[in-house]
Amino acid sequence: LEQRLKEFMKWPLEGAPKGVFCKVYGHLQNKLQRCTEFCIICDKQLDYVGLKPAVCDSALRCYSYMQYGLGEDIALFLHRNPEVVDLLICLTAAAANGDVKRFNPFPAGVEARFFDERKKEVVTMGFMKGPTLQEKDVPRVLEVLNRIPPVKEMIQYKTSPDLKEALDKYDPLCFPLLRWIITSNRTHLEAVPPEIQIAAMGTPHQFILRSSTPEKEKVFTGEKEKH
Repeated sequence: LEQRLKEFMKWPLEGAPKGVFCKVYGHLQNKLQRCTEFCIICDKQLDYVGLKPAVCDSALRCYSYMQYGLGEDIALFLHRNPEVVDLLICLTAAAANGDVKRFNPFPAGVEARFFDERKKEVVTMGFMKGPTLQEKDVPRVLEVLNRIPPVKEMIQYKTSPDLKEALDKYDPLCFPLLRWIITSNRTHLEAVPPEIQIAAMGTPHQFILRSSTPEKEKVFTGEKEKH
C-alpha cells in the first residue's frame, strides 16, 4: 500500500496522456505541495514562505480570509496549545506598545459586524480609522487586547462558536482579533515539555520555533555541510 501511494503521488508519469483531467490533477498536486508559497485567496506569490498557508498583505484578502473562517479552528488550537496562544497574545501586545511602524502585520482587515439594539442597525467596527480608514488605530487594538480574558478561562469553551459568544460579551472585536493573532502566525510554535527544558535559561516558558520549509532546511543543511 505504501508503495502504491508513493507511485500515486508521483503521477502523472512521463509519457502519460496529457488530457484535461491529467492537467487538472497536476495543477492540484502542485498547489497542494506548494500551498504555503501562494496567497490562499488570490494565488499571489508570497514574499515570505512559512510553514502554514497564509494570505498576502492586501487588506481585502485579509478581510476575506477572516470572514471565510479559513485556517485554524480557534477553540481546538487553544486547547492544544494554550501556552503558545498566551505567548502570541503577549507578543501582539508588545508590538502594539512599541513603534507603530514595526507593528507589522497589522490587523487591518479584522472587523466585527453586529446589530446595535440602540441604533437599530448593523454596525461595523475594526482597527482602522480616519475618513478613508487608512490610519492604524493602535489604541483600539490595546483596548481589545486588555479585554481578552486569560487563556485559562478561555479553554473551558469546547467549540469556536461558544468561545465567540463568550468573548462577544467583553468586546465584539475580541474573537476576531484572537483569531487573527493565531492565524497570522506563519511559523510553527511549540511549548517545550518540562522534561527537556534547559535549566540554565531560568524560566519554564520555553518554546521551539520553526519557520523554514523542508526545502529551505534541506538547502541550508547542504550549504552547512559544504562550509
